[in-house]
Amino acid sequence: MALNLGQYSLLKLQSGYLIKDFDCTDRDLNDFFSQEALPYYEQLLTVTYVLEAENKTAGFFSLSNDKIQRAENKPVWNRINRHIKFEKRRNFYPALLPEERVWFFHGKRYP
Repeated sequence: MALNLGQYSLLKLQSGYLIKDFDCTDRDLNDFFSQEALPYYEQLLTVTYVLEAENKTAGFFSLSNDKIQRAENKPVWNRINRHIKFEKRRNFYPALLPEERVWFFHGKRYP
């Protein structure tokens, strides 16, 4: 499924997706996108979204599940807990963590 954004499309990277050439001048990010993003998806570690224009990759970002854990700073944790019903309070809460992201528009990199 693709979200149409004018000349751009936002696609969820899934099994069977043909990864196109992408170079953002950061070797680690290039390697993640070309070699690790799909296996991470298949192992349920991350979900990567790809922004394409004219059948080229313009950028991507990845999301991972994580958690917010009880901190030693009690006032901060108390502020978080005030918004959660007493019976549902825990020592940690699920969270969504942005992982890799890189946008490359018109030859300019936007990390």
